[in-house]
Parts: sequence; C-alpha cells; structure tokens
Amino acid sequence: MIFIDLIRAMGRDELIAFFWLSILMDVPRYFISALVLSVIRLHDTGTASRERTVSAIVSCYNEEHSIRACIESIKANGINQIIVVNDGSIDRTHIIAADAGATVIDLPERIGKALAINTALPHCTGEAVLITDADTIFAPGSIAIALSYLEPNIGGVCFNLSVSNEKETLTTRYQAIEYFIIFTVGKSMADVFNIMPNVSGAAGLYSRAAVNQIGGLDCEVAEDAALSMKLRTYGWNLRYGYEACAATMVPETPTDLFLQRLRWDASIVTIWWRKFSYILNPFSQRFTPRNLFTSLDVLVFSMFLPLIWPIYLAWLWMLIGLDDLIVLFGGVLTVLFIMEYTILILLRAPVRYLPYVPYYLMIQTFIMRPFRVFALIAELTFSVTHYDDYIPKSQRWRLT
Repeated sequence: MIFIDLIRAMGRDELIAFFWLSILMDVPRYFISALVLSVIRLHDTGTASRERTVSAIVSCYNEEHSIRACIESIKANGINQIIVVNDGSIDRTHIIAADAGATVIDLPERIGKALAINTALPHCTGEAVLITDADTIFAPGSIAIALSYLEPNIGGVCFNLSVSNEKETLTTRYQAIEYFIIFTVGKSMADVFNIMPNVSGAAGLYSRAAVNQIGGLDCEVAEDAALSMKLRTYGWNLRYGYEACAATMVPETPTDLFLQRLRWDASIVTIWWRKFSYILNPFSQRFTPRNLFTSLDVLVFSMFLPLIWPIYLAWLWMLIGLDDLIVLFGGVLTVLFIMEYTILILLRAPVRYLPYVPYYLMIQTFIMRPFRVFALIAELTFSVTHYDDYIPKSQRWRLT
C-alpha cells in the first residue's frame, strides 16, 4: 500500500511532525474511551439517600406537538409540581400543558429560555429543580436516579441523553452516535475527574438552593453551559448520572443542525473564553485547580486545536504536496475507522449504530470539524450570537 510505503520512508521525527495535530485532536478521545472501559464503573450510582422533593420547569415556545409527552413522562416519575412557562407561544402549547396537569405561566411576549426559567424559579417548592426541554422524555425512575447523585455539595446532575428521533434521517442517525460517544465516554470521564463543564439544557437536575445562590440563569445562547460554569465558580460540583436516562429530539435537517451547532460552537468563545476567562487566572478569587482544568479541557480541545487545524493542513500541503497529503490523510482516516468501531463495540453501543460509523466519521471530519472552525472565527470576529434568533431582540443586550 502507498500509505504503508510512505510511513516506512519516514523517520520518527518526520512522523511526529506530520501527525502531531491528529495525535492531539483524535487520539486522546480514543485513549479516554479505553480508560473509561478499564477504570470507570459506568453503572456506578449515586449515594445520596435522603428523599428530596422535586419541582420541574419546562420552558416552551411553540411546543404543542411535544409538551404533553414530556409532562406525562415527568409525572410518571412521581413529580407533582410541573411548571410550564409559555414563552410567548402562538400555538396551543399552554392549553395542552394545562390539560396535561401542569401549572402554566403565560408570558405575553417571548423573553428567551433562561429568563423564562428564572420566572418560574420563585414558584418552585421542591428542594431540587428539574430543568428540561419540552421535547425531552424521561425514562421511568430516571429522575429518582439523578436525585441520588444530588449530595449536599452537588449543584447539578446531567442525565444520560439519547436521541428519540434517531430513525428519521441520516442527520439524526449521525447525532445518535455522537450523543452516545459524548455522554458514555466524555461525560463519564468528566464526572470521574470532577471537570464536568456542562449539564445539558435538555435535561438537568439542580439543587434549588444552589441555583438561587447564584442568582438563577444568565441570558446566553448556551444558558446551560453558563449555568454549569457559574455553579462551579461558586464551589458547587456537577455529576453525571449514567443510569438516569432521558431521550430528546435533535435537528432532522442539515440546516437546522448547522444553526444549532453555530450556537453551540460559538458558546465555546462566549462562555469559556469571554464570560469565565477569569477561571484561568490563578490570582482570581474564584480560581480552583479543577475549574482551571475544566476550562482548559474545553478551550484546548474544542477551540485552540480546531483553530490550528486549517493552518496545520496548509503547512502539510506546502511541505509534502497534495497527493501525499491525501494518501496520509486517507491512512489516518482508516485507522480512525478501526478505532471507532473497536470503541463502540467495547462500549456495547447498539448494533444499529455500527453500519453508520463510516458516515459518522466522514461527517465529523469533513463537515462538522471545518464548521466548528467557521463558527469559532465568526464568533471571535463578528459576535454572531448577538444576531441569533434563539435570543429575542429585546434581550440581546444581556449577552456576553
């Protein structure tokens, strides 16, 4: 094979020079996966034993098709106080929510998810607050499992999310594999080392005392990330409940996926670089080593290395030429295919995912990685989140 011949012709220093960025960007994920398999008990459950009351908050904007199923799944978990904030919807969301047994707060105009949730917080009576999207469905017993992680020093617990509409399109199948890897591997490792950077906004259980102490949620396009990091800066820890399962709907078209990821990727800049950059300062009042590693984990692997990636490719192109670059890149991709299959099999991923692994890796490598670079540069240069309809125009002045 040409790839093997090319590798044999290179010395050790040349190999390191050619592959250092691939080693930094891709190998750690597979190494972490192996570490998860060898040293982490994925089925480890929480230890908090005292029963706590729970209030649920669902912020809705035109969610008439999904709100009933969400409310019923919460009620099936034994939660009696369910507050639906109708955030300026123009459909039948508030009627269906009230009919399903929720307490409905009608807002005359849309103010955005974060502020809508803040509106509901004073009405909560539970010691814990479940904050969820209207298109999330909770497995029976999952909220009780999440509650078992909510010890006195824990501010929030992240559910193990899967994709409920994975069979709809190739776009949703890609995200089903992505969610499995992110939550099974990424969240598990972050939980073990106490560097959880984010409790997903689709399903999170929080200590109401902790949320009240920090003054509620901030108005951001990634309000869940801002809430999580704010809790960390106030000394609260975050946990991941592997057995606390929930399923959420994801974008079904490439356009909707790109718009979602534009917000998510831009939030790496807005949250971890702009809003909480002081965590990196050892002289800051809120500085702790674990918060430092939490931010560095996000910034290095999700911001700095992706921004270097196109420069690295251009350097390789000039150094070895396009033909050899394609051969080398194809060889690396083949190795990644093998590693991805191995990890998914060892992690006991659903068999239905396996035929789509090549598709997943191609999308991840050739579309989503360049798109992340675009999103990061767009936010760094033009602050694109300030023009995102996710936040109503009347509230964008609050953005970081």
